[in-house]
Amino acid sequence: VSRSIETLLANEGSRRLAIGGFLARPDVVPEEKLLPAIQSELLAEISFPDISRVDETFLILQSVKNETSLKTLHEFLLRRAAGRQPSEQSPDAMLIYLDARLGRRSDVESRIAEMQNPLPEEAKISQEDQLYRILVLNRRLKEIGGEWDPVRLTLLEHLLAHTTEDYVLVDTVLEELGALYESLGQQQKARNILNQRVQRMLNSTGFANGNPSESIRELLQAGEKIQHSGFPIEGARLLLNVTAHDIEEFTSDLDDDKAVAFKSRFNASQRWARQQISAEKLVYWFEIAVQSAAEDTGDADLDPGRFDLLLELTGTTDPRTRDAATLKTGRMDSVILKAIEKQSFDDEKMRTTLTASIRTLLADENPPVSLLTAALAVALRMDNAELRNGVVEKLNLLQAPVTPETVSETAARLPKPTIPAALRSAPDVSVALAAKMLVQSGMHADAVNRLLQHAAARAKTVDNRLVQIAVLNECLATATQAKLTDLAVTLETERDTVLADQIAAVSLGTSGSIDLRHEIRTRLLKLEEP
Repeated sequence: VSRSIETLLANEGSRRLAIGGFLARPDVVPEEKLLPAIQSELLAEISFPDISRVDETFLILQSVKNETSLKTLHEFLLRRAAGRQPSEQSPDAMLIYLDARLGRRSDVESRIAEMQNPLPEEAKISQEDQLYRILVLNRRLKEIGGEWDPVRLTLLEHLLAHTTEDYVLVDTVLEELGALYESLGQQQKARNILNQRVQRMLNSTGFANGNPSESIRELLQAGEKIQHSGFPIEGARLLLNVTAHDIEEFTSDLDDDKAVAFKSRFNASQRWARQQISAEKLVYWFEIAVQSAAEDTGDADLDPGRFDLLLELTGTTDPRTRDAATLKTGRMDSVILKAIEKQSFDDEKMRTTLTASIRTLLADENPPVSLLTAALAVALRMDNAELRNGVVEKLNLLQAPVTPETVSETAARLPKPTIPAALRSAPDVSVALAAKMLVQSGMHADAVNRLLQHAAARAKTVDNRLVQIAVLNECLATATQAKLTDLAVTLETERDTVLADQIAAVSLGTSGSIDLRHEIRTRLLKLEEP
């Protein structure tokens, strides 16, 4: 048995597996007897770095339990570090881990500062491999305990600043960093990180470039991933980038069984995300969004999704639609507002947080319109007349949107924005839903009139006729319910004008109404006909 053990530990091909197995069975081979073999593996890792084996090396160190053994390995690495040449890979990651296991915080902090320096040109590993080692070190420090969270924060922020090309690595860093910010109570930073992840997912799947039908499967996977991370609002936001028409176009290329299965999966994922938007999630979302608005410095790089009400169209989303009756059924809705309507917010702590957030929002000189609309929904659900009236007063101060008189030839030739992109570009149209809520609560007729006019004017700036029609349909229905006869007549006229433009454009086949993917497929099928 002894000779077999010696053979396994001496053989480079079997040594790692043997070490792992024997560390788990100290009754077979005492831990101290394995130290020479472990040192050989560490030496091989230092002299001939192999990024695919980094995790294995750290797992070996993690399995070492005795403090005496840890000190022996630490001294071995320290001797190697003292005599290393610039061309040798620095063992800092393993040294830092052992320092942490031994509770040597000052040594950990000083080595991390050194690790963040650029690698010498003669280094045997690339900068990318070094970053991966730092990520692995972060995970191992996480397993040791929360007392190392500040150190992990330094590592992850360094990684984020130096990692740009590897999508999987960046998303992993963002996920780790967001969770760490949240555990440290830095909620605003956690939310900003989450929004970065969502935007990167959109960019990686092609939706940001207007190619949804080519990337629906990838976006569904991204949406499910972020939902399972505990963020249903962001998951719903991702899935909203796919319309019913996109799903139909995507599945038309699949076999019937596969098409049904994919539609079922997508719809189930969408329903699950919305069902998971609890009162707690809404309070957290609203609180962070209001804080972000209050601290907004006008930075163009900040994600506007921070204030997204997740607007969507109900009814047709097919840009080729030219049936007037079908077009008149199109309406606008909001995932966030519907979720708020389903909650009671009875918990006193929640009500206190929401009240404080709304007061902060009202104190803002120019708060986001979408957040005012959400604040109105919350105030109505809490039956707080004071907050409701304060929000209405703020909404009454909205400036009339600027409507461009003409569209340049260059702009006219550009591809039309998708429905989700068009809705995100015009968050002010959400005031149509604010007006609807006021009518349903039976109050503020003057405010309803102004809000509907504002939404209708804002709709004119949206370069997507289906969105324009849906917003105007929403405004018309609310004006009719509020018995604002003159306004209803005006809105109906405006809606019918856009509706006529849509029918004419589809009939003529203008660039803004043609679904190129559908047209190409149709023509190819015709060529195949005998």
